[in-house]
Amino acid sequence: MVACLFAVLLLTGTALAATGDTGANEPPAEETSEVIPLAEVAGDAEAALSRAEDLRREVMADRSADDVLRELPSLARQIDSRLRETRKIIAQRPAVEMLDSLERGWWHLGRVLYGWTWDLTRRIGKLEEQKEDLLGMTARWDRTLEAAKSSNAPSELVRRIEEVGGEIRNASAAVAARRARLLTAQNRVAAQEARVADAFRSVSEAREELLRRLLVRDGAIWTVNEFAEPALLEQSRSSFASQWAAVRAYAKREAGLFVLHGVLFAAFAALLLAAKRGKRLAQSDGIDARAVRVFEVPVAVAFLLSAVCAWWLYLEAPRLWAAAVGMLALTAAVLVLRKVAERRFHAVLYALAALYLIDQARVLNSAVPLLPRFLFLGEMIATLCVLGWFLRALISEPPSAHGALLRKASRIAASLAFVVAAIALTANLLGYVTLANLLGTALVRSIFVAMVLAAVVEILTAFSALALAVPPLALLSAVRRHGQLLRSRVRQVLQWAAISLWILYVLDRLLLREQLFNAVREFLTAQLTVGSLRISLGDVLFFALTVWVAFLASRFIRFFLDEDVYPRLRLTRGLPYAISTMLHY
Repeated sequence: MVACLFAVLLLTGTALAATGDTGANEPPAEETSEVIPLAEVAGDAEAALSRAEDLRREVMADRSADDVLRELPSLARQIDSRLRETRKIIAQRPAVEMLDSLERGWWHLGRVLYGWTWDLTRRIGKLEEQKEDLLGMTARWDRTLEAAKSSNAPSELVRRIEEVGGEIRNASAAVAARRARLLTAQNRVAAQEARVADAFRSVSEAREELLRRLLVRDGAIWTVNEFAEPALLEQSRSSFASQWAAVRAYAKREAGLFVLHGVLFAAFAALLLAAKRGKRLAQSDGIDARAVRVFEVPVAVAFLLSAVCAWWLYLEAPRLWAAAVGMLALTAAVLVLRKVAERRFHAVLYALAALYLIDQARVLNSAVPLLPRFLFLGEMIATLCVLGWFLRALISEPPSAHGALLRKASRIAASLAFVVAAIALTANLLGYVTLANLLGTALVRSIFVAMVLAAVVEILTAFSALALAVPPLALLSAVRRHGQLLRSRVRQVLQWAAISLWILYVLDRLLLREQLFNAVREFLTAQLTVGSLRISLGDVLFFALTVWVAFLASRFIRFFLDEDVYPRLRLTRGLPYAISTMLHY
């Protein structure tokens, strides 16, 4: 980016130089034609003085360079702190999620610097134009002064021409001073941009090294002898203070995001208050009370929905603030799931919330040497205990036909997670820190994401049940006669959407998503050529998908016509069948 900006400035300077050379090579006949006739000096003098004064005032009013130079030291100190923290974190062999967090932080700083560079470059270009304009005015009035003296013009007229030339030179001096100030600011910003680019390169190299070091041993846990260093607590405090300062700076800089988050929370809270009457109608309509039980915790529902929506707002938030929002969102998810889960699983939900605290303590201390590794051990031990607890509750559950498939899938998933946690714990003990961080962090974060997605599915399912229980949808015959089926279908769609998002998240945390997408893309775009016919598997699958979606749409339209359109119309015998058949084909 810096190189591109330098190239732009170089080209701009070349163009300006070429323009100046062109003006210098103009024939003398054109130069003498620029001399102002003495009879027009009085009128042109006022215009020239006004122009010079306007340029001088405009230049003096431009405080962009001063603003940048005033804010740059604070940003430079922030870059210094982040650079030290980034080096320490990278030395700990962090997981991919921590590298993503570092990258987002540096991306924000780079964006701020890029904005300054763009603005300074634009203003410097404008000053170059004003400088050329003033140089032309100076040359014109100098030639006019020489002509006035050579023609023995009145002394008062000569003094007037000299006054105009002096004002133009004052404006030129102001432009030159402001240009020098802007160039100084631009040079200092470019130096900081180079440091940010180096940080980006370090994070990128750490990401590439992550895959190469998966099976590289760093040293068993019992060989570590640096953990007892006296500065450990001080480093932890320093890291927290640095992150708290980053949160304060972020809150000051992005105050509008906090306001928007508050507006989202208020909007969802108002929606939940309006849903109280609908909840009573839904229960009176014979709907299972469990389907709308999440509305008993409206504050938790409102915060969870606003946090999920505001996730896009806080992509560049400091780790401390992201951890706080994540903790509140997970707490809200636990309160929501507590309303729909069986009582014997409530303790597991609370234990998972406590596990999140351990995970975030590790994340917030990522810059402290060796401490994240020991916290990771505690986190994996706690994960094994929670998963073992959950498996015991599943196994001790009495067998029944209802939900048998879900229980079996839950046991398989919990058993697999238990094995992964055991592998991550063993890898950390033996010194395979990169592998342990990759597996353990992906496992724990996938559990948290699954909890949030499950809570969101329950909330959206409750809203859909509410929508089907109140007018205008409740007036439809299809809803009255097949309400349970529609609610079941909506829930299935939401569940499959959540499962798909969760799988994509897990693949991304394991660094497999891009590789999988590339492999699938190459497989689907591989073409088979038969004579002049070219076809790919992607074309075949797209055709099959189109036919399947068309059949689903036809089925739904015919269902709606049979339930709510044909009974309300007087149609001759056989006409409804003919219409449905035509629509189907």
